[in-house]
Amino acid sequence: MFRRKSFAIFAKKKINMRVLPNYRNNATCYYCGKEVADSSAGVNKKLNCITNTHLASYEYTKINIEVPRCEDCEKKHKKAIIPRSIVFFVVFLIIGWLLLSKDKDFSSSMPNLCFAIILDALFSLVITFFIESPFRVFYHGIVYKDCKDVDETDDYEPIKKLMEIGYIKGKPKAYTHPDPKFDKAKLNKTLNDIVMNDNCVIDDE
Repeated sequence: MFRRKSFAIFAKKKINMRVLPNYRNNATCYYCGKEVADSSAGVNKKLNCITNTHLASYEYTKINIEVPRCEDCEKKHKKAIIPRSIVFFVVFLIIGWLLLSKDKDFSSSMPNLCFAIILDALFSLVITFFIESPFRVFYHGIVYKDCKDVDETDDYEPIKKLMEIGYIKGKPKAYTHPDPKFDKAKLNKTLNDIVMNDNCVIDDE
């Protein structure tokens, strides 16, 4: 899908808009599929699509999509999140204890101790990166089976439909571009479909 096209380093946004749940029409929470969504609990996701590329720049559109969420699911998501700092701290203590208990040379001098702390921190960062997110998802799946994880939004219809016409998550890369597939007519048709069938409203930013 991606290929190197140019050394484009400047990005320019042309169209910004928001896709919002129609709270006035009792939008349903996406995460549980049962309760009425709360307008203060929505989850914001960003999609982008490159519209054109030039020698030193490219243009893209950005759409902010608010995923409807009820108050109960918001509380469950907050409880299910294991703060990265806590996971890192626990891993840091465990690895530090293993290093100092297995090799006394680390504590024999200040330089060795500093090296051990740096080594401990690096290992802890790597391990935390790999275990924090899967553990959060696992914990969430066991405790809250009736509520999707906060990042499981690919099946939310507005996001799904926009990704089908070329939108991607996150900001486009500065040096590697997909072939521009932006079609304004398709975008307008998709947005109309979302408004008519997915209980949403469109708001220009």
